[in-house]
Amino acid sequence: MGTKPSRSGQLPINGLSLYHEVYGELGKSKVSPLLLIPGAFMATDSMKSWAAAFAGKRAVIIFDQQGHGRTPDASRKMSYEQFADDAAALLHALKVERADVMGYSQGGGVALQLALRHPALVDKLVSLSATYRQDGWYPSELKGIEGLSAKAFAGTPVEKAFKEHTPDAKAFDAYLEKMKSSTSMTRTSATRRCVRFLRRRWSSSVMRMA
Repeated sequence: MGTKPSRSGQLPINGLSLYHEVYGELGKSKVSPLLLIPGAFMATDSMKSWAAAFAGKRAVIIFDQQGHGRTPDASRKMSYEQFADDAAALLHALKVERADVMGYSQGGGVALQLALRHPALVDKLVSLSATYRQDGWYPSELKGIEGLSAKAFAGTPVEKAFKEHTPDAKAFDAYLEKMKSSTSMTRTSATRRCVRFLRRRWSSSVMRMA
């Protein structure tokens, strides 16, 4: 069917004007739709080839997280938990009762939180190259994130997409600071509960996407 979405646009989700795309027709197949969640600073365009790979057998949903792609930033804080709640609200808005969920990098962490916070919405779960605890990262990774500035994104698709809906340079700086703070995951009881829950809910470490 190619890579063109059957529907796309903005939806009012938790105070955001959230951009999403749907490939195929929701509710027309017995196979659960697939929700794809991009990584940090990535948007729906980064998942086009993924959508094309799966859309022949199932409906595929992709969305731009807060401040990413065509979803403008908002005054609220950023966190994996908040992004997961946004994903859940999007599924409800699209009248999707259950979905297979696959997330990459930051999107993988969001997928984990979606399964933890909204388990009734998640069927199969695939988390790729994701983290759920900060103490497992190399110190150089944290140092690199702390040193991120707007200069690193000058002329990139990330900056261009943001400034198309919010041209204010100070707004982009504020977005970067919130993104940096959203990676502040610590070894808490919440993260330990996440691992215990996932082990109970999905006993196999390898899940086949039909």
